[in-house]
Amino acid sequence: MNEFTPVVASDDAVAIARILANDHVADVVEALNRESRDTAIELLCEMPFERLVEIFDQPELDGASDLAEALPRAKACKLLTAMSVDRAADILRELDEPASSELLGGLVPPLRATLLSILGYPEGSAASIMTTEFVSVPSTGPSGARSTTSARWSGRGRPSTPSTSSIQTRMCWCARPACAG
Repeated sequence: MNEFTPVVASDDAVAIARILANDHVADVVEALNRESRDTAIELLCEMPFERLVEIFDQPELDGASDLAEALPRAKACKLLTAMSVDRAADILRELDEPASSELLGGLVPPLRATLLSILGYPEGSAASIMTTEFVSVPSTGPSGARSTTSARWSGRGRPSTPSTSSIQTRMCWCARPACAG
């Protein structure tokens, strides 16, 4: 991946952001990590919003809290709302006041309450790194078949793609309704 420094004109940032929008998210994060803060912010401001969410959801993004703080407040609040809750909590935990409170204040009350709950635990404790997101599968499948499902993420946040995810899922469908699976 190329380095983009310096981005001189806004048109250059738009063109580069369009190119990055089509790259794998891990490659985009790696490229942004090599750039200066100003260049990274300029590129992130030109990214499509869905792509911005994918990028900030990656724990490998260096200085994510500083980058989020540099975004316009409305966009940063929208971003935190769309991100995985545990990753949003990581970003808020790294922010200084008053930025953290300002961003929290811009969130809907249920999300704010969830984030404050997570942020209430000491950094690095088991409770602070647990996620509030989970996978659910109905107990009955096609034709009344019973299922047993377990899913575990071995990392933080949600996996970016099924092919590269660390998700481990086992499903067992039983054709007999009496089977407990």
